[in-house]
Amino acid sequence: MIAAPTMTARAPANADGDHPAGVRMIREVRRRDAVVMKDGDLFDPPVAENAVVDYGGVTLEMLMVDGSSLSLCRMGPGDVLLDLETFCTPVFSLCYRADRPTRISWTRRPAFGARDAYDGMQELLVACMRRVHELACLQTAHRLYCELLRFAAEAPDGVSLVLPSQGQLALRLCTTRETISRELSFLRREGVLSAGREPRLLNRGFLVSTLSRALGVIEEADLLRSLGIRHAR
Repeated sequence: MIAAPTMTARAPANADGDHPAGVRMIREVRRRDAVVMKDGDLFDPPVAENAVVDYGGVTLEMLMVDGSSLSLCRMGPGDVLLDLETFCTPVFSLCYRADRPTRISWTRRPAFGARDAYDGMQELLVACMRRVHELACLQTAHRLYCELLRFAAEAPDGVSLVLPSQGQLALRLCTTRETISRELSFLRREGVLSAGREPRLLNRGFLVSTLSRALGVIEEADLLRSLGIRHAR
C-alpha cells in the first residue's frame, strides 16, 4: 500500500555524496545471496537483479541533494524491490531504508508484474515531485498556516501554541518579520488565534480548510499527512 509522502530532515551526505553520514549503505551483494538489514540501513539493489523481501519491511525513499528525504511507500514480505538506478536524477536519488530487521534475497525468476511496477513507480515519482513543488511554492500565509498546525500538533492540549519569535518564524518561512506580524494580526482579527505571546488556536478549521483548498485535498487526515504532521490532535 502506498503511504502518503512525508518530508523529513536527514544528516548531510557523506564524502561520496550519495547517502547520509553515519548510515550503512548496502551495495555489493553477490547474486542469489541474502542480506540481513538492521533498522535504518539503506539498500540499493544491483542493476537487473530481482530482490525480494523475505521478512521485515523497507521504505522506498527519495533522497534530495540538500540531505532531506521523502518517504514514498513501504514494502513488506513478498514484495519485489526494483532496481532504482533508472529512476534517479541529478535532483534526487532513490534507495530502500529498512524500518525493522529485514532479510532480502534474490530469485532467478523474472519479477512478476515488473513492467507494471516500473510504470507505477514512475507515476508515483511524478506525483511526489508535483506535491513537493506545490508545498514549496505555497504563498507565505499558507506556509505560516502549516507551521501553526505543526505547533498545535505538538501542544499537549492541541490548541496552546508555543511560537518562536516573529524573526525566527520569518527565517523558517523565508520571508520578513513584517510579513509574519501582518499575517498573525490578520488571524487574530479573524478569531483564529487569541492574543498574547502564547496564543491559543481558536479556529483550527480555518487553517485546515484554507490549506485543503490550496493543495486540492478533501480529508483533513490527507492534508496533515501531506504536510508531514504525524501526531496531530
